[in-house]
Amino acid sequence: MVVFMVRPGTRLPSDGEVQLNFPDATGKMDTVIIRNLMQYDQSGNVIPVGLKLAVKARGGNIDDAIRKAKAVADGVVSFACFCNAVGLPIVREELAYEITVGISDRDFLQLFHDVPVQASRRELDPRIMIDLMERVFGITDDDSRDRVSRAISWHRRGCLATDELEKFTWFWTGLETINPLLQDRFNVSDDPITCGNCGNQWMGPSTTSGVRAAVQKLLPNGTALHPRMKELRNGLIHGRTSLQSLRSEASALQRPTREALVRSVLLLVSMSPTAELLRESLSAEAPISAAVMATLHGSDPSKLGPPSEHPHLDVESHKIQEAKPSSDGVKMTVTSKLTARLAEGVRISVRGWRVYGQEMTLDGAKRE
Repeated sequence: MVVFMVRPGTRLPSDGEVQLNFPDATGKMDTVIIRNLMQYDQSGNVIPVGLKLAVKARGGNIDDAIRKAKAVADGVVSFACFCNAVGLPIVREELAYEITVGISDRDFLQLFHDVPVQASRRELDPRIMIDLMERVFGITDDDSRDRVSRAISWHRRGCLATDELEKFTWFWTGLETINPLLQDRFNVSDDPITCGNCGNQWMGPSTTSGVRAAVQKLLPNGTALHPRMKELRNGLIHGRTSLQSLRSEASALQRPTREALVRSVLLLVSMSPTAELLRESLSAEAPISAAVMATLHGSDPSKLGPPSEHPHLDVESHKIQEAKPSSDGVKMTVTSKLTARLAEGVRISVRGWRVYGQEMTLDGAKRE
């Protein structure tokens, strides 16, 4: 069982509950139960603040089950967004626990997204930013300046995205936005179309020859990468390739596509690329999270938590004991006080902690 939250968001009617069943790759059913996520105001009134999705999914281990369940939950939330036009945030896993029948020791994992401080990640060099802004705003042609500015905006969308297909799409869109400028810079024209019967050629709709030239000339292996990028773009836009194969290709290509976009923008404003500008993107949409790894001791998978609740840990407090910012990051020592909420007769044994987040490390953890 994996429990996800989506907030803020949409709501079901009244105290509504929706159960959905999906066949997995083996033909067995994954079940999703959707309920309103409720919160009390200061007067004691209950108000809906989002959705809670409980997903029963199979996996070789708890991390595999979370990965599969998240794909299902994210798809359900996308359908919800489509049906009421509310731009819902990404689903966040809250807890996961094993519900296999016939065992009494069960893996348990609970995540905490409300860590005391979401420390800033990476340090911004204002000199680089100001230099870039002056060069972009100094472009005299209005359309060229707008295209470079929009490409920088698409780049931000790509960095913010957490899905590989979305990251590639935003980065590639940024490249296509400046395609006319790249055509001028590399002195290439639109590709002619050749008739397969008579051999005559004519100029068809605008092509991305500028993007092709940029990828081939600005990336070390650009000649080999561009056909794959173009095929991935066409597969996504025209739907002629399986999404499973597209996803694995997007995972491999989103980084070089971003590099091509960054190098192209810098080329157009006559600015040299640096290691800082070319490093891997980091999404602030994926917060720093902590997680408790534990074992639940209980034989009945339907009676592990309090009545009508999942087994879980309530946070009594998260306190920062010490925080030391530096140019390399922020080092923090945090003390957490947790209370287990379990069914009568069920016990929990904590095994350790994890942290999630790009460029995050856990130096150590101790239990008192």
